[in-house]
Amino acid sequence: MAREIDATYPGYRPIPPELGNEVVPDVAMDTVSMGKATIYMCLFSPKWTWVDPV
Repeated sequence: MAREIDATYPGYRPIPPELGNEVVPDVAMDTVSMGKATIYMCLFSPKWTWVDPV
């Protein structure tokens, strides 16, 4: 997968993990109120962490 990403996006570098925890001031979401959403919250749905019961 890493080779595919490198081929598609030459020079790509991931963002530092702490950057994703920065608050986006003018965003409200279903799960958090205005001014409390982080970049990670905006990019990744909380549903992605749900596990379907077997």
